Amino acid sequence: MEETEEYLQLGISQQGIQDNDYREFIARYCLDHGLGIDKCRRMIEFYERKSQNRGKWEQESNTNWVREQYTVVRDYPEEEFLVWMHKHQKYFKGYSLTVLKCYRQLVEECLIFLRKDVMESLAQELQAAGFMEWREQKGQKGVYGGTEIERFVKNRLRTIRNPLSPDKAKEIRRLASVAYAPQDRISDLVLELYSTMPGRNKHQDKYALYNALGGEIHRVDKKYISELLNSAVLREKQMILQMELAAETDEAARRTKEKELKKFKQRIHLVQRSDLLVLAQYIIYRRMEEISMLYEKSYSAQTAKDEFCELADGMLELCGMRRVDDRYMLDHVLLSCFAEEDIYLFLEIIEGGE
Repeated sequence: MEETEEYLQLGISQQGIQDNDYREFIARYCLDHGLGIDKCRRMIEFYERKSQNRGKWEQESNTNWVREQYTVVRDYPEEEFLVWMHKHQKYFKGYSLTVLKCYRQLVEECLIFLRKDVMESLAQELQAAGFMEWREQKGQKGVYGGTEIERFVKNRLRTIRNPLSPDKAKEIRRLASVAYAPQDRISDLVLELYSTMPGRNKHQDKYALYNALGGEIHRVDKKYISELLNSAVLREKQMILQMELAAETDEAARRTKEKELKKFKQRIHLVQRSDLLVLAQYIIYRRMEEISMLYEKSYSAQTAKDEFCELADGMLELCGMRRVDDRYMLDHVLLSCFAEEDIYLFLEIIEGGE
């Protein structure tokens, strides 16, 4: 069991065994008792048949409690072990709420910085385009928003005197859509942080560094981010489907559910270590930038690295993942962003790694 945990955390840089996932909880029991893979599959299938959608899953972090309980129930006979799991099904939600909370907290802090940048750029574009004069002519005062900006853009595109170029109009609309984006468009905003990251399968010769990190980092797009942010809902739906399939006796209905489950599994992405670290590095970059501007302090590579490691290690420990270690490729690249002469964004390093 220790070897398995070591492989997951140190070998492939992910979480250890997820005790809140009923399949991994059963797999841990089978490993401890020297039971084979076939026995493990039968126990999982039995659990799925008997536990078919008995109710809502707990929406609080209970992984530590489940892990502590395992030290007791691991000595139960197989039948009693599965009965105990059946009674406590609500705790086996199949994802780490702690990891998801950490990811969302990082996203929220990143978006504060991102919206600030976008608002400043938007204000500059509007100023140059004559938005303030236009408002004054219209007798508009106070705070303005996306609707008023759109009205201004449409007006200037139609006017003959001092018209707005299509490119300028497009840029103002893009900035306004980010600055005033509703909460349900959060994945669009997060994607702005990854806007320079190339697709892994494109420009293979140009992006050697990005490709070298292939095993440690995912290709990020709007769909991927959306699935991460909604992983709790998606994972629970997947488990319900698995339990319904296990209990289904009609062959035609089983085939239909199997196809549905296969499609659904393609949408399931749980937060990875790299997802957390890339956002953490962006946050430290922005914090250092603000400290330098506000307090006129000179940049210190060691201070920046220490800040990054403190933020990352504290979060990774909470999530059951290994700490930052320069011997691993992704960690080495992230730490190299804090160079002696200057600090760089991880995405800038990736883009420049030819």
